[in-house]
Amino acid sequence: MSFEKFLDQEMANDDFSKTQYIKNSKERQNISKARLDSDSGCAYLKTGNIYSGRYSGVSGPRYVACVDLTYDIVLSIYDSNGGVCVVYRYMRMTPGAESMIEKTVRSARGANFEARLIGMQTGQSQFILNDALALLKKFRIPLFEVDLFGTDVRHTAIDLKTGASFDVLVENRLYKPGELLNKTTMEQFEREAFAPPAAGTQLTKKQKRAKKM
Repeated sequence: MSFEKFLDQEMANDDFSKTQYIKNSKERQNISKARLDSDSGCAYLKTGNIYSGRYSGVSGPRYVACVDLTYDIVLSIYDSNGGVCVVYRYMRMTPGAESMIEKTVRSARGANFEARLIGMQTGQSQFILNDALALLKKFRIPLFEVDLFGTDVRHTAIDLKTGASFDVLVENRLYKPGELLNKTTMEQFEREAFAPPAAGTQLTKKQKRAKKM
């Protein structure tokens, strides 16, 4: 079952962003950070980073993880027929990232796509959803999972083999009640997420590509 029609209707409600909004067919499972790093490896995305590839089981990561997710959002698109997956963590969708997503989607022949949207905080403007939803609508990609708003910090991983999402236990243990409560303000988040690298800092090739988008 997909949830894009529900989301379209409920986004029009005045109280849409005032509480956590969840639509899924089953609750997310937990996965430890130790397993992420040991089970064929994991690629970690910061705000503005994008991953696009096909899981081969031979080379490349098994998972893509987005830890300390607060005001930003993760869009994942997975092809269950061919194993192609795009994971984009963003606050402002850039033309470069949008172009990469479109290119990946168009190149997957006979695809059976499913999308997920995870992130944001209660009371936050929903405008950052618009580009993602327009992209999904353009290619008629169904939404299999929506997890928006709330007051907790999220640690999320996407399994590149199956497309499934997981809650990451970054300390390799279950969290205590209230331990994940977000204490970062939007201003603090923006200063950190969009700050230029410190003098003398060398960017990785992935960071350079993300910075150009």
